[in-house]
Amino acid sequence: MIEEHARVVRAEPGTAWVEVMRKSACGSCALAGGCGTAGIARYLRGRRGAVHMRVIDPVGVQAGDQVVIGMEEGALLRGLVQTYAVPLLAMLLGALGGKLLGAALGLSAPDAGTLAGGALGLAAGLANVRRFSRRIAADPAYQPIVLRRADAPTLPLVFHHGDGGRG
Repeated sequence: MIEEHARVVRAEPGTAWVEVMRKSACGSCALAGGCGTAGIARYLRGRRGAVHMRVIDPVGVQAGDQVVIGMEEGALLRGLVQTYAVPLLAMLLGALGGKLLGAALGLSAPDAGTLAGGALGLAAGLANVRRFSRRIAADPAYQPIVLRRADAPTLPLVFHHGDGGRG
């Protein structure tokens, strides 16, 4: 389970809207001061520092609560593959198909076939993302969930060895 801290902005029965601060891994890197990627991350954080999202709320939180939200790693990984890898792969396969088709047809500008095939492949990949997004929009397996209040006390685990808990 991937966990993140958030602040509840609005609570509704069974769901809540939370605000999560964007973070960049660049802050912990030793080269963060001189890296262009870190500079871009600082710039974007200044413009859009928080993300608002709807989460499932089995806990019963209220606006202003600090909470821990979570999502299953498998669902996140499937979503990332569908969103990024499938369109990229479709574009590359489309470009290859366009190049081969252009060569087979004897086009005088073979790069035009590559470009057209890549564009069609990317369009097909993005259409797949749209279908996938619609399919999972109401699927609880793909929705973040409130796991607990962030300030909720945790109970210590006590283990007793061999004496049945006596002594």
